[in-house]
Amino acid sequence: MFLNALQEENKELFLALCVHAARANGTFENDEEEMIYAYCREMSLIEHIPEDIDEVDSLIKIMEEKTSDTEKKIVVMELFGFFDLDVVSDEKKFMTKVIDGLKVEPKVVDSLTCLLKEYISAYKKIYTLISE
Repeated sequence: MFLNALQEENKELFLALCVHAARANGTFENDEEEMIYAYCREMSLIEHIPEDIDEVDSLIKIMEEKTSDTEKKIVVMELFGFFDLDVVSDEKKFMTKVIDGLKVEPKVVDSLTCLLKEYISAYKKIYTLISE
């Protein structure tokens, strides 16, 4: 939704973080690959899966230093979307690592989660209405 607001260099960092997110549960599924391609399109980048990426801890540290507070919130929100807000065990550990590493305040995370749930609910209602 807001990925185009990321600075150019931070778009690639986000994609690399998505690769780690996809692997958080030990697998890299086709739908996760398709989601990364969709992110590329949203950010006006050539569709690709980043390779030779930094370790997740290093990547988070780089992002903490290079991204604005607004970009940090966008990254967290989009990662929740990546996981469909259905964050389970390994994914929860990953998200906690990202949130803590980017130093996003818990109240901001709670607000983002609530707003995303409302957005998804509204989207489903609109889709149902126009599909009837």
